[in-house]
Amino acid sequence: MLLLEKNDIDEVRRLLKKDPDSAEGVDYDGRNALHIAASEGSLEVVKILIDAGSGVNAVDRWKSTPLHEALQNSHDEVAEYIRSKGGTVVNEERAFRFCSYAFDGDLESLKKHHAKGDDLDVSDYDGRTALHLAATEGHAAIVRFLLDVATVNSAPVDRFGNTPYDDASDAEVKEMLSLHRHH
Repeated sequence: MLLLEKNDIDEVRRLLKKDPDSAEGVDYDGRNALHIAASEGSLEVVKILIDAGSGVNAVDRWKSTPLHEALQNSHDEVAEYIRSKGGTVVNEERAFRFCSYAFDGDLESLKKHHAKGDDLDVSDYDGRTALHLAATEGHAAIVRFLLDVATVNSAPVDRFGNTPYDDASDAEVKEMLSLHRHH
């Protein structure tokens, strides 16, 4: 972990070449190397670790993800990159509520929370977001709202490695998600 804090990129590459599985390892608090690199703001190390398979939405014992670490430490460029790779922030209570609305097709409740300024991009303990559930259930109007109005991440990755596109059950929803992935 000390090597990441020093931002020794060559050493990180050497260690990953020697032991590719080390990118997926966690410490006693459930933190992976990506948590540390994100909290330190090391964009180059973050890129290397994500490419090596470090869990972009790994959750430590405090339910913190690498994206949360980057945001908490004001590393905006790192946060933007992690988000572009499917990173989310866990908020189980809100995510459960928003996922339930999306699953049930309750667009009005999602609109009310969005109007209050709530972040509809939060994930549950499995890394699933309201967009995952709306896509799974084929609720095109909710998917459109989440993408176009709430501007949620179009390709968050859950702990199973799936995006909303992977889970989509409807051709129209798949098309919407496909178009947003290329923006």
